[in-house]
Amino acid sequence: MILQTTFPGPSLCSSFSAHRLRPLLFSRRRRGRTSLSYWHFNPLKPRHFSVAASENRGFTSPEIAKTFDFTSEERIYNWWESQGYFRPNHDQGSDPFVISMPPPNVTGSLHMGHAMFVTLEDIMVRYHRMKGKPTLWLPGTDHAGIATQLVVEKMLASEGIKRVDLGRDEFVSKVWEWKEKYGGTIINQIKRLGASCDWNREHFTLDEQLSRAVIEAFVRLHEKGLIYQGSYMVNWSPSLQTAVSDLEVEYHEESGTLYHLKYRVAGGLKSDYLTIATTRPETLFGDVAIAVHPEDDRYSKYINRMAIVPLTYGRHVPIIADKHVDKDFGTGVLKISPGHDHNDYNLARKLGLPILNVMNKDGTLNKVAGLGLDRFEARKKLWADLEETGLAVKKEPHTLRVPRSQRGGEVIEPLVSKQWFVTMEPLADKALSAVEKGDLKIIPERFEKIYNHWLSNIKDWCISRQLWWGHRIPVWYIVGKDCEEEYIVARSEDEALGKAQEKYGKDVKIYQDPDVLDTWFSSALWPFSTLGWPDESVEDFKRFYPTTMLETGHDILFFWVARMVMMGIEFTGTVPFKYIYLHGLIRDSQGRKMSKTLGNVIDPLDTIKEYGTDALRFTIALGTAGQDLNLSTERLTSNKAFTNKLWNAGKFVLQNLPSQSEASTWENILSYKFDKVDLLDKLPLPESWVISKLHLLIDTVTASYDKFFFGDVGRETYIEASKARLYHSGGDSVASVTQAVLLYVFENILKLLHPFMPFVTEELWQALPFRKEALIVSPWPLTSLPRQSNSIKKFENLQALTRAIRNARAEYSVEPVKRISASIVANEEVTEYIMVRNADQSVHLVAGEGLEAYLPLADMIDITAEIQRLSKRLSKMQAEYDGLKARLSSPKFIEKAPEDVVRGVQEKAAETEEKITLTKNRLALLESTMDSTPTPTPTFLRHSQSQCSSPLLYPPPSSATKLPIKRKNPDSINPNPNLFSPQLLSDFNDVVLVPTPPDSYAQTLSTARTPPFKYHRVWTEPDELLFLQGLLDCASHGGFSFPKDLRLFYGRFSATVSHSYTKSQLSEKLRRLRKKFRVVSSRLTRGLCESQLSPHDRALYDLSRKLWSPECWSTSPFGNREKSDAGESDNLAAADENLNQNKNQSVSDDLDVENDSGDEVKTTSELARPIAALAAKSVLDVFDQSLNEVRMLLVQQGVLCSDPVRLASGSGSSNEGKTAMDFETQWQLQRLAELDVLAQRLRLISRGRALAQRKGCSFVTERSQARVLGTAQGGP
Repeated sequence: MILQTTFPGPSLCSSFSAHRLRPLLFSRRRRGRTSLSYWHFNPLKPRHFSVAASENRGFTSPEIAKTFDFTSEERIYNWWESQGYFRPNHDQGSDPFVISMPPPNVTGSLHMGHAMFVTLEDIMVRYHRMKGKPTLWLPGTDHAGIATQLVVEKMLASEGIKRVDLGRDEFVSKVWEWKEKYGGTIINQIKRLGASCDWNREHFTLDEQLSRAVIEAFVRLHEKGLIYQGSYMVNWSPSLQTAVSDLEVEYHEESGTLYHLKYRVAGGLKSDYLTIATTRPETLFGDVAIAVHPEDDRYSKYINRMAIVPLTYGRHVPIIADKHVDKDFGTGVLKISPGHDHNDYNLARKLGLPILNVMNKDGTLNKVAGLGLDRFEARKKLWADLEETGLAVKKEPHTLRVPRSQRGGEVIEPLVSKQWFVTMEPLADKALSAVEKGDLKIIPERFEKIYNHWLSNIKDWCISRQLWWGHRIPVWYIVGKDCEEEYIVARSEDEALGKAQEKYGKDVKIYQDPDVLDTWFSSALWPFSTLGWPDESVEDFKRFYPTTMLETGHDILFFWVARMVMMGIEFTGTVPFKYIYLHGLIRDSQGRKMSKTLGNVIDPLDTIKEYGTDALRFTIALGTAGQDLNLSTERLTSNKAFTNKLWNAGKFVLQNLPSQSEASTWENILSYKFDKVDLLDKLPLPESWVISKLHLLIDTVTASYDKFFFGDVGRETYIEASKARLYHSGGDSVASVTQAVLLYVFENILKLLHPFMPFVTEELWQALPFRKEALIVSPWPLTSLPRQSNSIKKFENLQALTRAIRNARAEYSVEPVKRISASIVANEEVTEYIMVRNADQSVHLVAGEGLEAYLPLADMIDITAEIQRLSKRLSKMQAEYDGLKARLSSPKFIEKAPEDVVRGVQEKAAETEEKITLTKNRLALLESTMDSTPTPTPTFLRHSQSQCSSPLLYPPPSSATKLPIKRKNPDSINPNPNLFSPQLLSDFNDVVLVPTPPDSYAQTLSTARTPPFKYHRVWTEPDELLFLQGLLDCASHGGFSFPKDLRLFYGRFSATVSHSYTKSQLSEKLRRLRKKFRVVSSRLTRGLCESQLSPHDRALYDLSRKLWSPECWSTSPFGNREKSDAGESDNLAAADENLNQNKNQSVSDDLDVENDSGDEVKTTSELARPIAALAAKSVLDVFDQSLNEVRMLLVQQGVLCSDPVRLASGSGSSNEGKTAMDFETQWQLQRLAELDVLAQRLRLISRGRALAQRKGCSFVTERSQARVLGTAQGGP
């Protein structure tokens, strides 16, 4: 809407708007014909701007660069930070907007996931900062226990050092050294994205303050009985030798083996055995039971008996029945190994079965198995032993879902281990209630179901990790005592020792639990621990908690977000944030997850170097909340181009604003207040449109920001911004208002775009004159400002027409340099006013109701060459289609080919068939064009056509080619040729102004074929003066010129207007022309009504009838103007003399005659409406009733014959079987018949009025009936 950043030509927003730009932008080439394509664009010379460098020290460049330099982003960012713009302004009285950054791992390097959350959160922060709220974005990093320890271990391993060789304390010191050296990398990379965080409040999860909060949370939960120690099944990493969270386990589909082996039934025959299928035979040493389905008849006889575990020297396990056993998987018999499978573990706990662990923590079999081998080596050896003993049945390929460590990649082992747990159910109930009561809102709303499902089925949380890097669990044990029974929970070692001494004496010795807490435990406290908790009296906690928003990826809704909610409610009594905004994942252009294995990873830093930060941010922000985003270089390239367009727009604005030294001019510009309705009403159409659209856009964008619909904001801004016009004007007061509009629109667009594209918008903002504040802290535009909906509708119709013509050119492959003709029909009430015999040879474009264009095919393409090209293309497509159908008709292909391949061939065949149909239709149209015989051009048109590039074809009937352009329904249309693409106006020669006829006349014309008149342009324009002003302004200053003065036709009268005419001269010329036509038409109508035609009026009437005959065409004003003017001079002179003799007689367009009683005698207000028909012919006025209805009425009464052939011959029967007469004869007879009908109707009206006068009644015409209304005693 607001910015078209590639300038197509001079602005034509109002009269004389281009002449000041012309010396700057254009120089004319030496060629005969002129249009915009024949003008050079002069390079814009750099201008110097004062940018208040004393205040904005980051912006000291004396001139704006040719292109936006991405390297300036760092300079701009450092200036923002140095000015303190990222810190919350405590002086602002409104409620603060607070958001906590999801802390990235300190080991991390910037990836697209980081770019996503940084972009979205920075958009929110910048928007609310401009809205005037105290805004705080809390940044920080996570210590990332496992990841960081692995990185440092690998670094030490490269030096030949092992972690265990250093010892815990020294190893932790090495990790801190690494953190201080490399930990700031991710923060510096985040700054490259423009993150406007308050870096003075940056935190690290192992900081002293946050460590204190972690210990306090553990102690409080333990005191409430919500933390306990126990042996439970966990995800165990044999490589890291620690428990890992579910989030750190990734499942992969891999090829494996399904092993079938025999379990003999104790006490049974040799043939009594159960065959079990398993993917992990090495765990059979941990079997505690064999399970079958209770309804499986194959094994029901073995239930409650005992089975012998192979290779265990006769160890017996019970055979039990459980409905959870899948009868259809494998053999339907399941071995229960609760120490090494999550499902078996749950079943064993339910049934009270023992738990055997056969695995060491390093992934080898323990003494229970008696082998001491690695788990995978043991599997091979065990199978070999089973084959030797005859207990192996078979093995077969099988696809497995293998759990692997996200960090190390090794296969995760389900293992029962002693760990610390948090009881989650009471915490989850409060978190569920918060969403149910509306205290917490999740965006998108559909994730509430996932949230509720997880918390309703929550399990206890294992919070201990067997690592050295992290928060040590604040638990101390008594030396020599049982760890499970005797331990102390305290906030420090001194406190723990004091408690131990109180209970066991002063000689007691204690040691701390070697494990550390899960990283997610400290992250769960992030929203309030970063604000000072547990000290709730600090200023930051009181001012900024609870926070406003939590934004993160939907994949950690449970692992982090839900835990923050639970901990926030538990420790602070309220939800930690009011909104949860979940974004999707970033994938490649094919929708695949980015991974190094696939080689599809897009590095944000490389992207920033090539495309700029603004383009990357804008691309990412266009996604939809909760939906994954497919990122491609094509999108980045497109948005980089948009950045350049915005920069070019800024250059254009700056080039066309006055110097700051012109104080009076600037005083005038800055005095305009576009938030006032009265000022908006006075603006010309383009300015009114652009201001109205801006105000509408501000409301739309602001509403989307408030609802967190950031994708909608970006798309709306981009689409609307790319549609706009940049204006500049000359001429004193007109220039100042246009410059004021230009500045007002541009600075507001910079504000709307700033949250998305902060760097380029700030640079442009600082280049604008009189900028005393940074854009980042400038006030957000006001909403609910006035707008003109009528201006929006009018202007958008014109834009739609321009786009339609460009699309038509592209569809028919018209070369960009080739100029084509176009017929523009603009009409408030009708869309079909002009029709032509050979209209099938043109393309019909509908821009809106009452605004259409017609493009001649012959003018756009070489029809013969196009037929040949399409014929070849059709042959290739037909051959391709036949091949596809042959494949689809083959039963072998349908049966054996994969389903997706068959579906692809079917879709390809349907697509090819559709293309064949379209190509055949286009060929038929072109061939009909070649076969048609052109209608001879009337003499009076030849002069006009000689100036045109080709004959113009007028609107076709319904069978013509129509492009699928969306129709609009504007209240009214006021076409302004200034707003069209310049190519549409480049070939004007003669202009016919066609006043709008009523619908009834249009309906009449739509039922009959009109003569093949071919004009280059026909316009219907209620405001003719505006049309002429813009047209002449375009001709004089817009890069066009006419070969001579413009000849204006109005009705049957004409006038010549010069390019040098002033506004007042144009107005006077048009006024006289219109008055002459109205007076003559009115007298003619009145004379017919009274049946008292004067000799002059009778001459006009006869002349109007003769004008419908072909003989008169050669004497039309268009054919031979001098002869025509002379031929009619006597009639016009007679008319003028007759008017002079009747000076005292009042003549008006409406005939209101009063009788003696004072009642009105009306014909109708439209009785005397002038009609300027085709070829400037004068016809009688059109009445409120349809001529079709009159004609049908007279046909029914036998007055008029509906068959043109019978009408011509005078007999119907004698003409049966004869061919219809030629088109021109039919058309002439129909026109004559209509004139006769008009005359007859006027005579009826005259008789009716005379009767009414005699009866003392009112006479009213209504539709096709004339009736007399009585005034007393029952009527006539």
